Amino acid sequence: MRKVGAAAAIVGFAVLASGCGSDEPATDGPLGALSDGGGVSIYRPDKGPARWVGSFSGFRLCLDEEGPPARITEVRVLEKVGQVDSVKARIGVGRDPDGPLLFVSATGSAPDFAEAYAKDSAEFADWYEFEDDLSAVPIDRQCKDELRADDPVLVITFETGRAGGTLLAAEVLYEVDGEEFTTGPVPWEMTLCGRSEAVAYVCGSR
Repeated sequence: MRKVGAAAAIVGFAVLASGCGSDEPATDGPLGALSDGGGVSIYRPDKGPARWVGSFSGFRLCLDEEGPPARITEVRVLEKVGQVDSVKARIGVGRDPDGPLLFVSATGSAPDFAEAYAKDSAEFADWYEFEDDLSAVPIDRQCKDELRADDPVLVITFETGRAGGTLLAAEVLYEVDGEEFTTGPVPWEMTLCGRSEAVAYVCGSR
């Protein structure tokens, strides 16, 4: 069972001071996003193993302005609570431009969702291509353009135990024409439910 937060809305990544005069990447770059909400949770599979994984999407990667493409170089976890382990970022792209849009959350791990408890998610392996090399996918679609199934989308997978955990914020590092940028903190809560009080406010008493 999956629970989705707020309704879909255009969201710009957080913008901080641009890092002039320092070695830190600038935050005034063109990367933006179309978000499906402010947070998503997945309940632990019935009769599933003590340790399990879930995958989250919801961020369409696009450009807020015209110009050369961006290439993602790294996704860093900035804040988490509970048990959030083995975080992996991929880019997902629909095989058919007019096909179904990428999932918001799914039990199991991309790209093949081969876990025994992830049978309901197995169809995603046929609908989408998942790229482990983030920089291999150029981000050149405009955020103002109509949403299509083959728009590149950031997909985050992580593992938890019986306690559960929430990834509260991450940042996306990327390059445009050789210049480095960062989105700054992206407040997109991704929760794998469990017994911990840290996730009770999202998951309830289940």
